[in-house]
Amino acid sequence: MNTTTMNTLTDDEAWDRLRTENVGRLVTSTAGGAIDVYPVNYACLAESILIRTHPGSKLFELAVFPEVVFEVDHHDHEQRSAWSVVIHASAGIDSSTWALTAADAAGLQPVIDVDADEVVVLVPNTIKAREFSLR
Repeated sequence: MNTTTMNTLTDDEAWDRLRTENVGRLVTSTAGGAIDVYPVNYACLAESILIRTHPGSKLFELAVFPEVVFEVDHHDHEQRSAWSVVIHASAGIDSSTWALTAADAAGLQPVIDVDADEVVVLVPNTIKAREFSLR
């Protein structure tokens, strides 16, 4: 019989996991209370998340409702393990030269060929991370 174990990760362990990936999901809210989920590429800078994007509905939602959820999962078929990190964060929009330089230095480029001159900085309020293994 297989047994699944679940361990809660520390914040440091969560950041270690986040630094191994580059695609996550950004969850925003709208004026009507609806929720939007955006797949985004990201980079970690210290203990914040950088997302590079272009103007559009995502930025509008963040400007009006800056409290967001950011989530990243990983599944390793060979090791029969998985982890998940969920961050509740405050989002800020930064189009300064510093933010663009930091995004470039972190290797953060848009996945599609668009002018992505806006950097969203997520500052975590809470981090919840778990690791699962099937034995």
